[in-house]
Amino acid sequence: MINNSSFVGTNRETLLYLLLFLTASIPYIHIGPVSLSMIFGIVLILHCRYLYVGGELKPFIFFLIISIGSLLFSPVALDFDSLYTISQIAYWGLLVCSVYRITPKLNIKTIANASIVAVLLNGIVFYCTDNKTMDNAISYIIVSTWPLGLFVLKHRLRKIIYFVLVFICQIIIGSRTGILLVLLQVMVMIFLKWASRKHTIIALSVIVALLAIFQSSRLRNTFCDIFLPQDSEMSVIIREPEVVFMLDKSWAQRVIQQQKCKQIFREHPLLGIGPLNVPRYNVNIKYVDSNIDDRVLAAEYLHSDNRSTHNSYFQIIAEVGILGTLCLVMFLGLIFKNMYLWVKQDEFALLLFSTLIGMLLNLFMISSFWGTNTLILLGLSAGYVAQLKNKPIHN
Repeated sequence: MINNSSFVGTNRETLLYLLLFLTASIPYIHIGPVSLSMIFGIVLILHCRYLYVGGELKPFIFFLIISIGSLLFSPVALDFDSLYTISQIAYWGLLVCSVYRITPKLNIKTIANASIVAVLLNGIVFYCTDNKTMDNAISYIIVSTWPLGLFVLKHRLRKIIYFVLVFICQIIIGSRTGILLVLLQVMVMIFLKWASRKHTIIALSVIVALLAIFQSSRLRNTFCDIFLPQDSEMSVIIREPEVVFMLDKSWAQRVIQQQKCKQIFREHPLLGIGPLNVPRYNVNIKYVDSNIDDRVLAAEYLHSDNRSTHNSYFQIIAEVGILGTLCLVMFLGLIFKNMYLWVKQDEFALLLFSTLIGMLLNLFMISSFWGTNTLILLGLSAGYVAQLKNKPIHN
């Protein structure tokens, strides 16, 4: 493991990032329609004075430039909302560059402690308020934050207790996706840190076998009889997933919105229609899914305007087209490729790697790519990769 001494020290950059991170990670903190994190983001941008865009960040900057271009040439009329979105993207671009630049000066232990505070505080506030409209957002923030907290927990018992608390938070929130992703992140950390190639192949084989077994309705029912209560929600989902999804209004709305994104992409494949324009763009959705009850589908069609896509990737490809999507894929590929080289030698690289995996998988079920919490994590990842590339790798 390399020495993280270049990433420690209490300084102004750490304080600014800490305030930005905490206010972006707690969605209850707002000043009217504006997140409190924007104040600290602007202060951080002004503090940096000049910005440096390294090689890892260039594809992402091209992605943002294409995003602004797609808004300017969008079939959606250029109005106040469009100009506001352009200003948001410009702000996020400056913010990502600022986080990238200050990463070498950050106290990583302080950031890890802040991650623990953000996770537990979100869980406590959700439990006290029981605000169901925030469940997906809170679950997403926990998935994209909690692994970083393990950096300051050096004893195995403390790590286990922290994991149990995170798991309980996801259960309280009621997010099936969040529960599965937290477990997946733990598996990623374990196998990347200790497993050999042989162990990884065995683990993947077991997972594939379990998935194949669960294709059998008889085996699914046997599993539920042994491990789950007869009337529990999870038991119903495992026993009869086809029936659940057929009658699930939320799933029907997801299918409708994803079909809308596909049709938008076919109409505007090169540049898309601009970020955050999918809910505003009206199309005649042509889709009938035989796996969804016709009555449920018809009812949801009536409420399909101005709705979230519930899938960031369908949203991105509809909003920025092929050009923007390729730039984003190139950026993420560079981050993962370079970070993977260090996961066995650098603990924080391992935690960042598993955090990114959980976050990117979660984006299949939620439209949260365009947000400060997501983008500062990408800036931090790019900045950390830039620092790691300057250090020798020991095979």
